[in-house]
Parts: sequence; structure tokens; C-alpha cells
Amino acid sequence: MHIDIDYRTADLEAVLAHCWLMLETGAKRSKAPFHTPVIGTVNAVGCSLRSVVLRRVIVSKRLLLCHTDRRSNKVTEIKKHNRLSWLFYDPDKKIQLRAEGPSTLHHDDVLAHEQWSQTRLMSRRCYCSKSAPGTIQPSRSSGLPKKYGTRSPLTGQCQVLRLKKSLISETDTVLDAALSP
Repeated sequence: MHIDIDYRTADLEAVLAHCWLMLETGAKRSKAPFHTPVIGTVNAVGCSLRSVVLRRVIVSKRLLLCHTDRRSNKVTEIKKHNRLSWLFYDPDKKIQLRAEGPSTLHHDDVLAHEQWSQTRLMSRRCYCSKSAPGTIQPSRSSGLPKKYGTRSPLTGQCQVLRLKKSLISETDTVLDAALSP
């Protein structure tokens, strides 16, 4: 899908609509520039940044969604500060889009179950690790049990994995774009 707009002549509503379209495209297409944004949380010493996959955008609710392992540091940080910042960048168009707003963790609600049911089996491998994300390993390791090293978990095995997964949603998202002429 080709997405283009002339920012020099477009009105503010058109620019905003285009920003949301780029976000929606990022959630739907793995090759889209906005598919893997950086998110920032507040930790004990300042700011913590990491890349995530944008999983879903609900424009009508100004909602951005990504997945995380509920054992990760970002879950603790979001619980404490209830805010999240996102940074999206399209290197070809030189468009930077920042988003921020209040965040909610979803573990066992309708939205979390809906997202889990739409997660591909191969993507569920991320939640197979016995260790929490960021745990130092004694040697080089993917953190995955050998049985998941090269294959996806079976559907029946996924319910156990579901217990490790959280969904992060950000509502009332405020967008801020830096656009090159």
C-alpha cells in the first residue's frame, strides 16, 4: 500500500489522519517502517527504551497495542508510572512520529484474550522462555527450551504460554510529528 501526502499543502486534519493511517499500516504490515517502534518507560534511574512490535491500532479509540512478557521490567515500570512513550520513524520519508499517553496492562480480559487468539503460533515462541526477559544467561542462549528452538509450540501447549503474556494498550494517545519538507 502506497501512502503519501503533501504536508506543505495538507490541513491539520489530513496530516493527523495520515499519521493514523501510517500507524495502522505499521500494525498490519511487517515490512512497514512503523511496525517496530521504540517505546520508553520511566525506571528508577531515568528512562528505559526498547523496540517492540506494533500489534494493533484502533483509531476510533486512539489506541496503540503491543505485546510483552508479563515478567519483563517494562510491566513493573508501567504499573508504577502508568505512562508510555512511543517513537516511530520512516527513514525513507524522514518522518518521525511520537506518541504518548496513559497505559493499561491487560492480562486476563477480553482484549488480551482477543489479541492472544490472533497471535500466530510462531510468535508465541517468544513466551516459551523459562527466564524473564533480560535475565543473564551463563552462556549464549535464545532462552527457549530445546523443543521450541526451531519449531512453533503446538496449539494445546499455548494456554500455558498465555499466562506469561501481557498486552499493553495506550489510550488517549497524543501524536507529535516531525515532517521533512
